[in-house]
Amino acid sequence: NVTTEVVDRDGCRLRIANKRLVSFARANHGATELSVSVLEPGKRHGMPNICIRSSLRMDRVPVGWELAHKHPEMDLETAMLSGTFVEKNGRRSVTVRCFHRIVRDDGRGDVQICLDSPLGREILSRPTRTWGHVRSGTAAPALDFIISNPRKGSWYTIEKIVILSIHGETIPRPVRSKSFDRRNQLTETATETQEEDDGMSAPFAEIEEEHRSALRSEWDRADIEVVGYRKATRFQRIIRLFRFHQVSQGYSVCSEKADKVPELVKRHFEAVHRELCGDYAQIGSDRPNTVILNRLTQPDPRFPIVRFEPRLPPACERLQFNCALGGRWHRFTLTPGAVQILVQGPTQGENQFLADLKVAPRFLIPSVEDLDEGAHKSGGVEICTLPWQEVQVQHSLTELGRPDGSAGGFYSIMRRTRFTRVEVLRRLLNEWAPGEEESAYNDTMLVAPLSGALARLKSAPRPAGFKKSDSEDLHSLQADATTRVRVVLFYEKRELARDILFLQGCFSREEGALSGEDLTEPEMLTVEEARRRCYSIPGCKGFTFQNPSLHCTITDAGPLNVDGTPAQVRIYFKGGPGSEEIVSSGWTSWRFTDGETALVNEFKREHEEMFNCKKHGVPLPLPPVATVASSPGELSRTTSENGDEVHFEEFEEPDLPADMYLKTSKVPSWEAFAEAVDQVLTAVAEHGESKGPAGREYKERCMRQGREDSTRPFRNLITDRDGTVNNYCDRYSSSIQSAYNAAWLSHFARHCTENALFVTAAPLGGRPSAEGLMELSVAPRGEFTYTGSKGREYFDLNTQRVLEAADLPQEQRELMDELHRRILALCAQPGNMKFLGIGSGLQRKFGEVTMARNDPAGTVPDPESRRFMTAVRQIKEELDPDGTLLDLHDTGTDMEMFPRSNARGGGSFDKGCGIAGLENKLQLGIPLGPNIVCGDTNSDVPMVVSSLKLMCGEEIVKVWEERLKREERPAQSPTPTLDDLNRVSSTTFSTLLDETTPAFAEGTQLATFQLMEATDEAGEEEEQRRNREEAERKAKEEEEEAREAAAGLGVVF
Repeated sequence: NVTTEVVDRDGCRLRIANKRLVSFARANHGATELSVSVLEPGKRHGMPNICIRSSLRMDRVPVGWELAHKHPEMDLETAMLSGTFVEKNGRRSVTVRCFHRIVRDDGRGDVQICLDSPLGREILSRPTRTWGHVRSGTAAPALDFIISNPRKGSWYTIEKIVILSIHGETIPRPVRSKSFDRRNQLTETATETQEEDDGMSAPFAEIEEEHRSALRSEWDRADIEVVGYRKATRFQRIIRLFRFHQVSQGYSVCSEKADKVPELVKRHFEAVHRELCGDYAQIGSDRPNTVILNRLTQPDPRFPIVRFEPRLPPACERLQFNCALGGRWHRFTLTPGAVQILVQGPTQGENQFLADLKVAPRFLIPSVEDLDEGAHKSGGVEICTLPWQEVQVQHSLTELGRPDGSAGGFYSIMRRTRFTRVEVLRRLLNEWAPGEEESAYNDTMLVAPLSGALARLKSAPRPAGFKKSDSEDLHSLQADATTRVRVVLFYEKRELARDILFLQGCFSREEGALSGEDLTEPEMLTVEEARRRCYSIPGCKGFTFQNPSLHCTITDAGPLNVDGTPAQVRIYFKGGPGSEEIVSSGWTSWRFTDGETALVNEFKREHEEMFNCKKHGVPLPLPPVATVASSPGELSRTTSENGDEVHFEEFEEPDLPADMYLKTSKVPSWEAFAEAVDQVLTAVAEHGESKGPAGREYKERCMRQGREDSTRPFRNLITDRDGTVNNYCDRYSSSIQSAYNAAWLSHFARHCTENALFVTAAPLGGRPSAEGLMELSVAPRGEFTYTGSKGREYFDLNTQRVLEAADLPQEQRELMDELHRRILALCAQPGNMKFLGIGSGLQRKFGEVTMARNDPAGTVPDPESRRFMTAVRQIKEELDPDGTLLDLHDTGTDMEMFPRSNARGGGSFDKGCGIAGLENKLQLGIPLGPNIVCGDTNSDVPMVVSSLKLMCGEEIVKVWEERLKREERPAQSPTPTLDDLNRVSSTTFSTLLDETTPAFAEGTQLATFQLMEATDEAGEEEEQRRNREEAERKAKEEEEEAREAAAGLGVVF
């Protein structure tokens, strides 16, 4: 389409429009139209006449062809030009006919000018030199269309339709003509003469519309739509440029031919494809069809089953394409985590992408367990499609969901893993109901849900810009319709993998045969089948088999046949005494390690790998250490001035061999750590109950109340949760306790302690719409006492209710409940759901409500974050119009709201205050000991201080604290002692009695008075000295007694 505007020297201005096309819809049809309009007449000559010349160039004869007639036909009555080319051997001929149509448009629609009318005869004439050069010879016939006195602003259009008629032998026809000829004008071959129309087959507008419709349909089939971020946008542009060249040259959508596509376009496509897909694509391809063919594989040509790869590159949010399979068009729409398949109409002879498919295929969508295993895996979900019925398959995790798991997605998966882990603990700790059949805690029915959850977490899409060098735990999830959040699933994935290892154990391949006795008869199995069989055989330590023939290859996955399928071998299952030894060669064994041993070995390996190296140039943090605290000063040194945790300098190394320490790190080895903690716990347990005043008083009170004495090594285990006995997680709502963690802690609490407490600053939960620690724990109820909000609330096992260790006025409680209810309703509105799943989410604590408006990664854009904060502030102002009841503190990511009465003194309440309140409420027996306190940050130190005050007395602990403060202050001038005063008095007395002093004679009476006064003062100071020495002796005895009591407190930080 070309439009040109020209002006001559006389000021005459014309606009000329030209359209040309070769029809996609009508075979062997071409069309063009030329329109002219006079916008302004000339200043001197006025309105000009217009001549439009139409020619038929017959002077360019192809090689091997010639003109059938020396004089091509020119018919003035019908305005037709025609000519015929014949092959020199006489077997084929092609006739070219040109039809014309004259149209005028005065602004009220097109009006055709009949050629047989007087006006038409005036317009049409033979070409003359008056209107320009006339080509010599007879091989270029032409017609002149002369428009005299045209109207200003009117459009005069000459339409020209060119039709080729083919005669003779079969001639290959363009592929497009059959696919899109809706009127079925062409026959299958050209052996017979085609019927010719007497005139123009259709107006230009109709031919153009048919052409556009056919080209649009072809483009829709050829187009590959890519939606996403910057890299995806660039790929969309280059892929459409490539397709434009392919479609324009008449290549089939399914064809790999692109000979006439410019080489620069091919190289550009290859570079952009590599940039977008990276390791996801076959590097080196320069065809758009690679995007399709890389996703379609037919594992076995004998069966109409097509394996489809559904994953997208990280920068893509949507990919849509069409392809011909089994005689029908299929449209695939891929989004992160889902694929839609729509079977459309027949292909009508189009080339197929998979030539071996003769019928409509079934599709195999790989399951999440197989996505990372490659195309050779045969597992997955088989989909059977029907024409004009769209099928959608969700193949991976895409949604974030709500923290309570009610909306599906990521949080729902984590909540379901909690139910599975609870069942594992119930079976492991033998908590069976009467009449219930016992089952193994590591049953495959419990392992399968955990494995499936881990696979779904791994299948979550990657964020835009993700590289293979980035963390493998970095994913992207849909928080709502407008927001995708970047999440690091390190905790969730690692703890699930550890739980699976804890339940299943592991196998290690070794060369040679396992000794020991055969537990069963030998069986012909694959290695994978033998592993599953080994789990069900009690006492099985592994299995062994004799190396097969040369036709098999032994790999880490077991023996493989020549075609790559697993081979069956005769398996011997071993156990009993001596099964640890390897004997004889020519055999291969798989040794089984039970889950607990395998997990401990994994911890040891991770510990040594972590502290033997540095990642990305950032020093790794030092691990926690253990010691027996004799004063709170020892714990205060575990933090630096800026609050960061540092290595505990007072750590006493156990008497262990030197080779047990890592050579390249100051951090003790795994064995040294275990030995150090064991020494601490042994020392505390052997110390026994406290013999101090506080302990004796508490024991007498217990005897009066008739309570029995403890028979377990420790009376109390008081511990923080996150970072201490549970690993840190980026999202509190998904930090589900792992099964192995709950099993080990429950075993210790059940056999070694009288009371086990979790003291955390996080919300306790246990209430509707206010979830917290209770909903994240897996250990059976009754093993631990759960407390939240720094110990201000706790869950009472007897009443099965959340109780308060501190008091909160009724009006403030009702105010906070209403605030929480309104914010929860705000989050349920469209566009606000994402704030429940990011960062801290919504937390209901004792006397406080915390609401996240962003996360540390800044996932939510600032305008959206500020909008939500404004909505929360509006709720606060509705509840507290005067601003006297509620206070709001914004941390940049969280909004903390609490009663104003707590704003002044709330900061002084720490976990130490919570410990004191819990002792008062629950009668834990902390003063009597022995106790263990565990923590990981300086916010946990008050628990140690509070425990010392209960065990040693508050006064002596204050003395220790003051002593530490004096040690931390700069050195000051010493206070004069009693000996200093006596020395000064003696010097003064000698000076006064010195006869050589000039003032002796004048001050005898004064000297006598001073002598008597000094003597009295010396007597009083001597009395004070004796009293002070007595007080110091008693204080020393009390401190020794307090230190003896404090030895019953073990601290692990």
